[in-house]
Amino acid sequence: MKAGWFEEYGVTRDVVKVGHQPDPAPQPGEVLVRVEASGVNPSDEKRISAQHLLLSSDQSGGYGGSFPLQIPLSDGAGVIEAVGDGVDKSRVGERVWLWNAQWERAFGAAAEYTALPSEQAVQLPDSVDFVDAANLGIPALAAHYSVFCDGPVEGRTVLVTGGAGVVGRYAIQMAKWGGATVIATVSNDAKATLARSAGADQVIDYRTEDVAELVLAATSGAGVHRIVEVDFGGNLAVTLKVLGINGVVSAYGSAGQPAPVVPFYTMMFKGHTLRAPVAYTLPEAHRKKAIEDVNQMMSSGVLTHNIGRIFPLDELAGALEHVVDPAKVGSVVVNPT
Repeated sequence: MKAGWFEEYGVTRDVVKVGHQPDPAPQPGEVLVRVEASGVNPSDEKRISAQHLLLSSDQSGGYGGSFPLQIPLSDGAGVIEAVGDGVDKSRVGERVWLWNAQWERAFGAAAEYTALPSEQAVQLPDSVDFVDAANLGIPALAAHYSVFCDGPVEGRTVLVTGGAGVVGRYAIQMAKWGGATVIATVSNDAKATLARSAGADQVIDYRTEDVAELVLAATSGAGVHRIVEVDFGGNLAVTLKVLGINGVVSAYGSAGQPAPVVPFYTMMFKGHTLRAPVAYTLPEAHRKKAIEDVNQMMSSGVLTHNIGRIFPLDELAGALEHVVDPAKVGSVVVNPT
């Protein structure tokens, strides 16, 4: 099969190769998927460039272990072509989307075929194409957890920072679907349009407007109930002003300040909860619920996707570089065929 892979950590352009690898075979409990589209996430590039080792004392390879040869990408979509022992043969021919294809495994979705545990291949509604489904595993499930990690949001106000981002835009849609009022922050007019198209009730340009002032005005001074946070350290000063009593901030990133100082007593006396989810290790019950809700939203047509750019597999290194480009907007997809 045609595949992309790397055998050492380093500069993506230097270490990522594309060529042929042996076809995988499904082991007991696994399915073999013909990959029609693969999703590229920033964590994929960080793994290859070993940036995660700069943020952690774990030198084993991080992000799910180190292997002599790795085919990257944890997200994807395709069709089940074969099943291993213990898997219902009726699944052959089923359209699916994938999660954690490379977590604690060597071979992910940047290939024409991948074999993975059957529960990690989720039946895809017929109305959803493979390109749209290719990025659900990390962004959509992380967004769902961040919105609903502490229960329903009906009647509550949710602040989504980076509302035009892939996770942020999913979070807006999910919070609105859950009955929340949603405030989103963006950095320019084009991104404001993306956030509004996802259903945001109010959009704030953090570069030209005072976020804290506008959020407090919108909530009559009470602050928001939850924050879906793209940059915990960078936005901490605003968080302390706008997160209401007993509020929850779920931060899936902190690029602006990777090691922020947390004002413990300030947060404690306001009853704040801080969560730091990573899509690879979501609690089983939360992941199951997220998968059910994502498929329901897609089946009913209320979950839309913003595809930024599609790369051929031959340009896998370029796709990985593009996904961490600050100017990137929308999901990044690789076409393995």
